Amino acid sequence: ATATRACWGRAAPAAWFRATQAALIPFDRSPFTFSSWLRDLGGVERAAYALGALAALGVLAVQLARRRYAVAIGFGWWLAAVLPTTAILGLDYPWPGLHRWLYPGLPGLALGLHAAAGAALRPAAGKVTSLAVALTWLMLTLRATPVWRSDLDLYAAMVKEWPDEPYGHRALGLFLFRAGRLPDAEALLRRSLEIDRTE
Repeated sequence: ATATRACWGRAAPAAWFRATQAALIPFDRSPFTFSSWLRDLGGVERAAYALGALAALGVLAVQLARRRYAVAIGFGWWLAAVLPTTAILGLDYPWPGLHRWLYPGLPGLALGLHAAAGAALRPAAGKVTSLAVALTWLMLTLRATPVWRSDLDLYAAMVKEWPDEPYGHRALGLFLFRAGRLPDAEALLRRSLEIDRTE
């Protein structure tokens, strides 16, 4: 239990910000492996995430004090929904499932953003901002959709985007092995062993 609380304390700030980035600016086409991303963070980055989390909690407290309950409830819902992922991060294997975990918290994030934008922006500026966000999401969706049409494209994208993560090399190597492309499969599987031999 002590180890789990320590893991939560170290991982929660980074998890909150990484999940928020994944929800608002989903530039990763493949399912990134959250555990290895967290493992590779340096001390300065962890400290920056911790300070950012404290600042975010301070902003929520101010919103509550000003009785902007929709903002506080929305972002509080989002932060609470992401928090359980930090328990999974303590496990000793790569976890590519953060994107699927975002669904329970997305309504809260949308509520918080809508309430905050309504309080901070004039109606015309709010409409322009909403249009810009919608177009950005559309372009990112059009960019990502072709990758998910086949295992070959998906795992190839994962190897390209996360070259130091064995998960993609292993998955693509197994796909190519089953397809009979043995030399390519062997090279990928050997590379996955060079990166990590724990599995």
